[in-house]
Amino acid sequence: MATINLGRIKPVFKGAYASGTAYVVDDIVVYSDESYICIQAGTGQTPSSATAYWTKMAAKGTDGTNVATTLTTQGDILYRDGSGLARLGYGTAGQVLQTGGSGANPSWGTVSSDFVLLGTTTPTTLSSAIAIDGYFSSTYDHYKVIINGIFLNSIANSDYELKMRVNMGGTPQTSALYGRGWVRSDISSSGGNISAAAYGYTGDHLMFNYGSTVAGYEACAEFDIFDPLNTSHYKKIMGRSLGTYDNNTHNFGDNFAIYKSTSALSGITIFTNNQIKASQVKIYGIK
Repeated sequence: MATINLGRIKPVFKGAYASGTAYVVDDIVVYSDESYICIQAGTGQTPSSATAYWTKMAAKGTDGTNVATTLTTQGDILYRDGSGLARLGYGTAGQVLQTGGSGANPSWGTVSSDFVLLGTTTPTTLSSAIAIDGYFSSTYDHYKVIINGIFLNSIANSDYELKMRVNMGGTPQTSALYGRGWVRSDISSSGGNISAAAYGYTGDHLMFNYGSTVAGYEACAEFDIFDPLNTSHYKKIMGRSLGTYDNNTHNFGDNFAIYKSTSALSGITIFTNNQIKASQVKIYGIK
């Protein structure tokens, strides 16, 4: 009986193309991430260029970006730039992610605010004064100071009166250029004995009302400093305070002062005739 050569019944997969291998018709290889089928026996015929020997069966798609190699550090963010996937490295602490709009890449930026905490101090030990200095800059022209829990060491004479001096170059000023005054209201804890008084002074400091004069009680205060670096007008300070005058009387005061100098200020100093401490003092810059 005659033998009939039917050839191969099915294609044979040969794996990755090797230039030294003799390939025959219907061999399938992979070359450059694409698959080819042999249409003519041969050796050393590169599939991508030897079209007489190979026919491409499947073409690869566009190469993507390896995310694992693009993102290299904890905190990285993946985004698309003008040509493909890209890495935005982590920013600095406190920054926020912001967009530049259409056609721009994202970036890290600092939050801009019109009311910013510039510093906090907690002078919890008794001292002769509390200095708030070095915070003024051209970024802000208005500053607010908030004092929480201020305690005084003595109630003799006027030791309980909270006082303030402006600083120039870090030094409290003791000149007679201060013009100051306040309006004070007192009320007893029983609801009676209500009184009010207004005061005006000149001298070497601003006296911004009474603090707490009884052990276990505390006073609080806040005040505004207007344009302290401006050298074309006098310096202005306005504030208010709330405290306990004695064991039965509480007082509230509105306070104001003008320092009659056009020189720039560096800060302020709070003091009494004795010693004070405060649980917290904060200063904010306002645009």
